Amino acid sequence: MRRRRAVSNIIGAVMLTALAVMLGFGVWAFTASISRTFMMSYSQDTQEKVANVRSSFIVEYGVKIDDQLILYLYNNGETRLVVVGYIFRDADGKSLNSLSPSNLLTLEPKGDAGRLTITIPSDAAKSVRIYAMPEQYFNPDDPFDKLDLSVVVEYEFA
Repeated sequence: MRRRRAVSNIIGAVMLTALAVMLGFGVWAFTASISRTFMMSYSQDTQEKVANVRSSFIVEYGVKIDDQLILYLYNNGETRLVVVGYIFRDADGKSLNSLSPSNLLTLEPKGDAGRLTITIPSDAAKSVRIYAMPEQYFNPDDPFDKLDLSVVVEYEFA
């Protein structure tokens, strides 16, 4: 009796080559997908950090009248800022209130000034810490959402 092979050598080689090419394409697609995801995440994190570095503001002038503190803020950075809140502190640096939302003062980049009037919570308050963040990361529904991207300035008034 004669033995017959199920697949010839040529057809077997072609099938193994096709299988290797398909597996290689699958590995490439998986790797490309994962690297694209990592690249997008890294890019977004980097953009947030760059916006934070380009953000800067100062308290140009401040005056205390009775229980009111009037601050004139100056944006000397390259991004539009939204003042999101403030915390009063005593002489020891202890917070006297939780982060209170401000009246959402917006400062245009490079040279815009704005006035912020806030009520001082007690006589123990000696300084105020003001938080502002780049407008593109500000969420009006949750103003403290990305507080880690805020620029912080502390002003001593007493």
